[in-house]
Amino acid sequence: MLSYEIYNYYSFVDEKLKEIEQIFKILFDWREKYSNECERILNKVLTCKSVLSGGETHYIIPNGGIVKSFDEKMEELQKNFNAITVTIKYGAIKKEIETYKFENNIRVDYIEEFFGYTDYMLEVYQEWIQNLKSKSHAIRLGEEIAKYENIFLTCKRTYKNFLELYTDNRVEIEKEKTIEIQLLDVQFDLNEFNSVLESINEVYYELGNIMYPNIGGISYDKLEIVKIESGSIWSILFGNENILSAIAKFLNKTIDLVFNKFTIEGNFAKQQGINNAIKDSLNMATTLKEMGYEVDEAEENIQKAFVCSTQNLLNIASKSAKIKVNDEIHELKSDLKIKYLEENKRLLLTDGNNKNKE
Repeated sequence: MLSYEIYNYYSFVDEKLKEIEQIFKILFDWREKYSNECERILNKVLTCKSVLSGGETHYIIPNGGIVKSFDEKMEELQKNFNAITVTIKYGAIKKEIETYKFENNIRVDYIEEFFGYTDYMLEVYQEWIQNLKSKSHAIRLGEEIAKYENIFLTCKRTYKNFLELYTDNRVEIEKEKTIEIQLLDVQFDLNEFNSVLESINEVYYELGNIMYPNIGGISYDKLEIVKIESGSIWSILFGNENILSAIAKFLNKTIDLVFNKFTIEGNFAKQQGINNAIKDSLNMATTLKEMGYEVDEAEENIQKAFVCSTQNLLNIASKSAKIKVNDEIHELKSDLKIKYLEENKRLLLTDGNNKNKE
Protein backbone atom coordinates (compact mmCIF):
# COMPACT_ATOMS: atom_id res chain seq x y z
CA MET A 1 0.00 0.00 0.00
CA LEU A 2 1.47 3.35 -1.05
CA SER A 3 1.94 6.20 1.40
CA TYR A 4 -0.59 8.49 -0.27
CA GLU A 5 -3.14 5.66 -0.07
CA ILE A 6 -2.46 5.32 3.64
CA TYR A 7 -2.87 9.06 4.08
CA ASN A 8 -6.13 9.04 2.13
CA TYR A 9 -7.49 6.18 4.25
CA TYR A 10 -6.64 7.90 7.53
CA SER A 11 -8.18 11.16 6.24
CA PHE A 12 -11.34 9.31 5.23
CA VAL A 13 -11.73 7.56 8.61
CA ASP A 14 -10.95 10.77 10.49
CA GLU A 15 -13.79 12.56 8.68
CA LYS A 16 -16.21 9.66 9.23
CA LEU A 17 -15.40 9.61 12.95
CA LYS A 18 -16.34 13.30 13.12
CA GLU A 19 -19.71 12.37 11.61
CA ILE A 20 -20.16 9.55 14.12
CA GLU A 21 -19.33 11.95 16.96
CA GLN A 22 -22.14 14.25 15.84
CA ILE A 23 -24.57 11.33 15.67
CA PHE A 24 -23.78 10.31 19.26
CA LYS A 25 -23.41 13.87 20.64
CA ILE A 26 -26.76 13.67 22.45
CA LEU A 27 -25.62 10.44 24.08
CA PHE A 28 -22.25 11.90 25.16
CA ASP A 29 -23.87 15.07 26.53
CA TRP A 30 -26.32 12.94 28.50
CA ARG A 31 -23.48 10.78 29.82
CA GLU A 32 -21.80 13.84 31.35
CA LYS A 33 -24.97 14.89 33.18
CA TYR A 34 -25.62 11.29 34.23
CA SER A 35 -22.12 10.89 35.64
CA ASN A 36 -22.36 14.16 37.55
CA GLU A 37 -25.71 13.05 38.96
CA CYS A 38 -24.30 9.68 40.01
CA GLU A 39 -21.47 11.40 41.88
CA ARG A 40 -23.95 13.69 43.63
CA ILE A 41 -26.13 10.72 44.52
CA LEU A 42 -23.18 8.77 45.87
CA ASN A 43 -22.12 11.67 48.09
CA LYS A 44 -25.68 11.92 49.41
CA VAL A 45 -25.80 8.20 50.13
CA LEU A 46 -22.48 8.25 51.95
CA THR A 47 -23.50 11.18 54.15
CA CYS A 48 -27.05 10.01 54.87
CA LYS A 49 -27.67 8.61 58.36
CA SER A 50 -30.61 6.50 57.29
CA VAL A 51 -30.07 4.34 54.23
CA LEU A 52 -32.32 1.41 53.43
CA SER A 53 -32.02 -1.26 50.73
CA GLY A 54 -34.89 -2.52 48.69
CA GLY A 55 -36.28 -3.51 45.30
CA GLU A 56 -33.92 -3.35 42.35
CA THR A 57 -32.27 -0.14 43.59
CA HIS A 58 -29.02 -0.35 45.48
CA TYR A 59 -29.87 2.50 47.86
CA ILE A 60 -33.11 4.28 48.75
CA ILE A 61 -33.17 7.34 50.97
CA PRO A 62 -36.56 7.63 52.73
CA ASN A 63 -37.76 10.72 50.83
CA GLY A 64 -37.22 8.95 47.49
CA GLY A 65 -35.22 11.85 46.06
CA ILE A 66 -32.40 9.73 44.69
CA VAL A 67 -34.65 7.30 42.83
CA LYS A 68 -36.68 10.17 41.41
CA SER A 69 -33.57 12.00 40.17
CA PHE A 70 -32.17 8.83 38.64
CA ASP A 71 -35.45 8.08 36.86
CA GLU A 72 -35.58 11.61 35.47
CA LYS A 73 -32.15 11.22 33.91
CA MET A 74 -33.16 7.95 32.26
CA GLU A 75 -36.41 9.47 30.99
CA GLU A 76 -34.40 12.34 29.49
CA LEU A 77 -32.25 9.86 27.60
CA GLN A 78 -35.26 7.95 26.27
CA LYS A 79 -36.91 11.19 25.14
CA ASN A 80 -33.91 12.81 23.39
CA PHE A 81 -31.98 9.87 21.96
CA ASN A 82 -33.68 8.47 18.84
CA ALA A 83 -32.04 5.06 18.68
CA ILE A 84 -33.63 4.11 15.36
CA THR A 85 -32.40 7.23 13.54
CA VAL A 86 -28.96 6.99 15.15
CA THR A 87 -28.62 3.31 14.25
CA ILE A 88 -29.53 3.99 10.62
CA LYS A 89 -27.06 6.89 10.29
CA TYR A 90 -24.30 4.99 12.07
CA GLY A 91 -24.95 1.91 9.91
CA ALA A 92 -24.60 3.98 6.74
CA ILE A 93 -21.24 5.41 7.86
CA LYS A 94 -20.05 1.98 8.94
CA LYS A 95 -20.95 0.65 5.49
CA GLU A 96 -19.05 3.49 3.81
CA ILE A 97 -15.88 2.67 5.74
CA GLU A 98 -16.20 -1.06 5.11
CA THR A 99 -16.74 -0.45 1.38
CA TYR A 100 -13.76 1.90 1.21
CA LYS A 101 -11.53 -0.69 2.89
CA PHE A 102 -12.73 -3.48 0.61
CA GLU A 103 -12.30 -1.48 -2.59
CA ASN A 104 -8.82 -0.34 -1.58
CA ASN A 105 -7.71 -3.73 -0.21
CA ILE A 106 -7.03 -2.40 3.30
CA ARG A 107 -6.48 -4.97 6.01
CA VAL A 108 -8.34 -5.23 9.29
CA ASP A 109 -7.35 -2.48 11.71
CA TYR A 110 -8.65 -0.79 14.87
CA ILE A 111 -11.83 0.54 13.26
CA GLU A 112 -13.34 -2.98 13.16
CA GLU A 113 -12.84 -3.27 16.92
CA PHE A 114 -14.50 0.12 17.37
CA PHE A 115 -17.50 -1.06 15.31
CA GLY A 116 -17.84 -4.02 17.65
CA TYR A 117 -17.97 -1.74 20.71
CA THR A 118 -20.54 0.52 19.04
CA ASP A 119 -22.78 -2.39 18.05
CA TYR A 120 -22.64 -3.78 21.59
CA MET A 121 -23.49 -0.43 23.19
CA LEU A 122 -26.56 -0.09 20.95
CA GLU A 123 -27.60 -3.64 21.91
CA VAL A 124 -27.41 -2.70 25.61
CA TYR A 125 -29.55 0.35 24.86
CA GLN A 126 -32.21 -1.81 23.18
CA GLU A 127 -32.21 -4.21 26.13
CA TRP A 128 -32.89 -1.27 28.44
CA ILE A 129 -35.74 -0.03 26.20
CA GLN A 130 -37.32 -3.48 26.52
CA ASN A 131 -36.90 -3.37 30.33
CA LEU A 132 -37.61 0.26 31.22
CA LYS A 133 -38.67 -0.50 34.77
CA SER A 134 -35.46 -2.39 35.53
CA LYS A 135 -32.97 -0.33 37.52
CA SER A 136 -30.26 -2.91 36.89
CA HIS A 137 -30.66 -2.51 33.11
CA ALA A 138 -30.58 1.26 33.51
CA ILE A 139 -27.42 1.19 35.60
CA ARG A 140 -25.76 -1.20 33.14
CA LEU A 141 -26.61 1.14 30.26
CA GLY A 142 -25.16 4.16 32.07
CA GLU A 143 -21.92 2.28 32.71
CA GLU A 144 -21.76 1.05 29.11
CA ILE A 145 -22.27 4.53 27.65
CA ALA A 146 -19.51 5.94 29.85
CA LYS A 147 -17.18 3.14 28.73
CA TYR A 148 -18.16 3.64 25.08
CA GLU A 149 -17.38 7.36 25.14
CA ASN A 150 -13.84 6.59 26.32
CA ILE A 151 -13.47 3.99 23.56
CA PHE A 152 -14.69 6.48 20.95
CA LEU A 153 -12.24 9.16 22.13
CA THR A 154 -9.40 6.62 22.02
CA CYS A 155 -10.35 5.63 18.48
CA LYS A 156 -10.59 9.27 17.41
CA ARG A 157 -7.14 10.08 18.86
CA THR A 158 -5.64 6.97 17.25
CA TYR A 159 -6.62 7.95 13.72
CA LYS A 160 -5.85 11.62 14.32
CA ASN A 161 -2.31 10.63 15.41
CA PHE A 162 -1.94 8.37 12.37
CA LEU A 163 -3.06 11.20 10.10
CA GLU A 164 -0.67 13.71 11.66
CA LEU A 165 2.15 11.22 11.28
CA TYR A 166 1.71 11.25 7.50
CA THR A 167 1.15 14.99 7.13
CA ASP A 168 3.83 17.21 5.61
CA ASN A 169 3.94 19.78 8.40
CA ARG A 170 7.36 21.38 7.86
CA VAL A 171 8.35 23.22 4.70
CA GLU A 172 11.60 24.75 5.83
CA ILE A 173 13.67 22.78 8.29
CA GLU A 174 17.25 22.55 9.50
CA LYS A 175 18.85 19.67 7.59
CA GLU A 176 21.18 18.74 10.45
CA LYS A 177 18.11 18.03 12.57
CA THR A 178 16.68 15.52 10.12
CA ILE A 179 17.35 11.97 9.04
CA GLU A 180 16.34 10.64 5.64
CA ILE A 181 15.54 6.95 5.31
CA GLN A 182 14.46 5.28 2.08
CA LEU A 183 13.50 1.64 1.76
CA LEU A 184 13.54 1.13 -1.99
CA ASP A 185 12.26 -1.43 -4.51
CA VAL A 186 9.57 -2.74 -2.14
CA GLN A 187 5.87 -1.91 -1.79
CA PHE A 188 4.55 -1.85 1.77
CA ASP A 189 1.13 -2.57 3.19
CA LEU A 190 -0.30 -0.55 6.09
CA ASN A 191 1.06 -2.79 8.87
CA GLU A 192 4.58 -2.92 7.39
CA PHE A 193 4.56 0.84 6.87
CA ASN A 194 3.65 1.46 10.50
CA SER A 195 6.13 -1.18 11.68
CA VAL A 196 9.06 0.69 10.13
CA LEU A 197 7.99 4.06 11.53
CA GLU A 198 7.40 2.57 14.98
CA SER A 199 10.87 0.98 14.93
CA ILE A 200 12.51 4.31 14.08
CA ASN A 201 10.55 6.02 16.85
CA GLU A 202 11.48 3.36 19.42
CA VAL A 203 15.19 3.60 18.60
CA TYR A 204 14.94 7.39 18.89
CA TYR A 205 13.26 7.06 22.30
CA GLU A 206 15.69 4.46 23.67
CA LEU A 207 18.82 6.33 22.54
CA GLY A 208 17.36 9.61 23.77
CA ASN A 209 16.91 8.20 27.25
CA ILE A 210 20.52 7.00 27.28
CA MET A 211 22.00 10.21 25.87
CA TYR A 212 19.82 12.49 27.99
CA PRO A 213 19.17 10.40 31.14
CA ASN A 214 18.25 13.31 33.39
CA ILE A 215 15.30 14.64 31.41
CA GLY A 216 13.36 11.44 30.79
CA GLY A 217 12.95 11.82 27.05
CA ILE A 218 10.60 14.79 27.25
CA SER A 219 12.76 17.89 26.84
CA TYR A 220 14.58 17.14 23.61
CA ASP A 221 12.79 17.49 20.28
CA LYS A 222 10.02 14.98 19.69
CA LEU A 223 10.55 12.87 16.58
CA GLU A 224 8.30 14.19 13.82
CA ILE A 225 7.48 13.26 10.26
CA VAL A 226 8.56 15.97 7.82
CA LYS A 227 7.70 14.10 4.65
CA ILE A 228 6.47 10.72 3.48
CA GLU A 229 6.33 10.00 -0.25
CA SER A 230 4.40 7.32 -2.08
CA GLY A 231 5.87 4.07 -3.35
CA SER A 232 8.59 2.53 -1.25
CA ILE A 233 9.05 4.18 2.14
CA TRP A 234 10.76 7.55 1.78
CA SER A 235 10.75 9.39 5.08
CA ILE A 236 12.36 12.57 6.32
CA LEU A 237 12.20 12.81 10.11
CA PHE A 238 12.85 15.81 12.34
CA GLY A 239 14.25 15.55 15.85
CA ASN A 240 17.23 16.05 18.13
CA GLU A 241 20.38 16.44 16.03
CA ASN A 242 22.57 14.23 18.24
CA ILE A 243 20.06 11.40 18.59
CA LEU A 244 19.43 11.36 14.84
CA SER A 245 23.17 11.30 14.22
CA ALA A 246 23.48 8.24 16.47
CA ILE A 247 20.56 6.52 14.74
CA ALA A 248 22.17 7.12 11.33
CA LYS A 249 25.47 5.62 12.53
CA PHE A 250 23.81 2.54 14.03
CA LEU A 251 21.38 2.00 11.16
CA ASN A 252 24.08 2.27 8.49
CA LYS A 253 26.26 -0.17 10.39
CA THR A 254 23.37 -2.58 11.02
CA ILE A 255 22.50 -2.69 7.32
CA ASP A 256 26.14 -3.25 6.38
CA LEU A 257 26.50 -6.06 8.90
CA VAL A 258 23.29 -7.81 7.87
CA PHE A 259 23.96 -7.50 4.16
CA ASN A 260 27.51 -8.79 4.61
CA LYS A 261 26.23 -11.84 6.47
CA PHE A 262 23.99 -12.75 3.56
CA THR A 263 25.85 -15.16 1.32
CA ILE A 264 25.72 -16.02 -2.33
CA GLU A 265 23.76 -19.17 -1.51
CA GLY A 266 20.89 -17.01 -0.35
CA ASN A 267 21.07 -17.53 3.39
CA PHE A 268 22.87 -16.16 6.43
CA ALA A 269 26.34 -17.46 7.14
CA LYS A 270 25.44 -17.78 10.81
CA GLN A 271 22.04 -19.40 11.13
CA GLN A 272 21.55 -18.64 14.83
CA GLY A 273 22.09 -15.60 17.00
CA ILE A 274 21.86 -12.93 14.28
CA ASN A 275 20.29 -10.50 16.73
CA ASN A 276 23.01 -10.94 19.36
CA ALA A 277 25.75 -10.94 16.75
CA ILE A 278 24.57 -7.59 15.38
CA LYS A 279 24.17 -6.13 18.87
CA ASP A 280 27.74 -7.09 19.78
CA SER A 281 29.11 -5.77 16.49
CA LEU A 282 27.40 -2.40 16.81
CA ASN A 283 29.37 -1.48 19.95
CA MET A 284 26.70 1.05 20.89
CA ALA A 285 28.30 2.03 24.18
CA THR A 286 31.66 2.72 22.54
CA THR A 287 30.07 4.77 19.77
CA LEU A 288 28.08 6.89 22.23
CA LYS A 289 31.19 7.46 24.34
CA GLU A 290 33.04 8.63 21.24
CA MET A 291 30.20 11.07 20.65
CA GLY A 292 30.79 12.47 24.15
CA TYR A 293 28.10 10.71 26.16
CA GLU A 294 28.79 8.94 29.43
CA VAL A 295 27.45 5.41 29.16
CA ASP A 296 27.74 2.87 31.95
CA GLU A 297 27.84 -0.44 30.08
CA ALA A 298 27.11 -2.32 33.32
CA GLU A 299 23.70 -0.73 33.88
CA GLU A 300 20.89 -3.18 33.19
CA ASN A 301 18.49 -0.58 31.79
CA ILE A 302 21.09 0.53 29.23
CA GLN A 303 21.66 -3.05 28.13
CA LYS A 304 17.90 -3.49 27.68
CA ALA A 305 17.80 -0.29 25.65
CA PHE A 306 20.59 -1.60 23.41
CA VAL A 307 18.72 -4.89 22.89
CA CYS A 308 15.50 -3.05 22.02
CA SER A 309 17.35 -0.71 19.66
CA THR A 310 19.06 -3.63 17.93
CA GLN A 311 15.75 -5.40 17.40
CA ASN A 312 14.23 -2.30 15.83
CA LEU A 313 17.26 -1.56 13.67
CA LEU A 314 17.10 -5.14 12.41
CA ASN A 315 13.41 -4.74 11.68
CA ILE A 316 14.19 -1.75 9.45
CA ALA A 317 17.13 -3.48 7.76
CA SER A 318 15.05 -6.57 7.05
CA LYS A 319 12.37 -4.71 5.08
CA SER A 320 14.36 -4.06 1.89
CA ALA A 321 17.45 -5.15 -0.01
CA LYS A 322 18.15 -1.54 -1.05
CA ILE A 323 18.18 1.10 1.68
CA LYS A 324 19.38 4.69 1.73
CA VAL A 325 20.20 6.42 5.03
CA ASN A 326 20.94 10.11 4.45
CA ASP A 327 23.56 10.03 1.66
CA GLU A 328 24.66 6.43 2.16
CA ILE A 329 23.14 3.71 -0.05
CA HIS A 330 23.20 -0.03 0.79
CA GLU A 331 22.19 -2.55 -1.85
CA LEU A 332 22.48 -6.29 -2.36
CA LYS A 333 23.20 -7.73 -5.79
CA SER A 334 20.06 -8.14 -7.87
CA ASP A 335 20.17 -11.94 -7.79
CA LEU A 336 20.14 -11.93 -3.97
CA LYS A 337 17.37 -9.42 -3.33
CA ILE A 338 14.37 -11.75 -3.52
CA LYS A 339 16.18 -14.44 -1.51
CA TYR A 340 17.08 -11.85 1.13
CA LEU A 341 13.51 -10.67 1.60
CA GLU A 342 12.30 -14.27 1.89
CA GLU A 343 15.08 -15.32 4.26
CA ASN A 344 14.82 -12.41 6.68
CA LYS A 345 11.14 -13.18 7.30
CA ARG A 346 12.17 -16.63 8.47
CA LEU A 347 15.29 -15.70 10.39
CA LEU A 348 15.77 -12.03 11.19
CA LEU A 349 12.33 -11.46 12.62
CA THR A 350 12.20 -14.68 14.61
CA ASP A 351 15.80 -14.96 15.84
CA GLY A 352 15.67 -13.06 19.10
CA ASN A 353 13.60 -10.28 17.55
CA ASN A 354 10.20 -11.02 19.05
CA LYS A 355 9.49 -7.61 20.49
CA ASN A 356 5.82 -7.84 19.62
CA LYS A 357 5.47 -10.84 21.88
CA GLU A 358 7.21 -9.25 24.83
